Amino acid sequence: MTLGMAIWSIALMLVFQSILAVLLGIVSLFCFWISAKKESEYNIKKFGDSYKEYMKKVSMWNFFKRLKK
Repeated sequence: MTLGMAIWSIALMLVFQSILAVLLGIVSLFCFWISAKKESEYNIKKFGDSYKEYMKKVSMWNFFKRLKK
């Protein structure tokens, strides 16, 4: 979900193409990235080692790493 919102932020930056849109887009991307990190920490506490193994198989936001496999 956070990845989808981050992509939406990039799309809005491209549509509106203003300094304000770019600044707000960068701030929102940073906030979504922090949110995804916090969610991962929560899931590690909740699910333990099985979630750590899952994280090794599935990259969070790295498209190119996933395509390489």
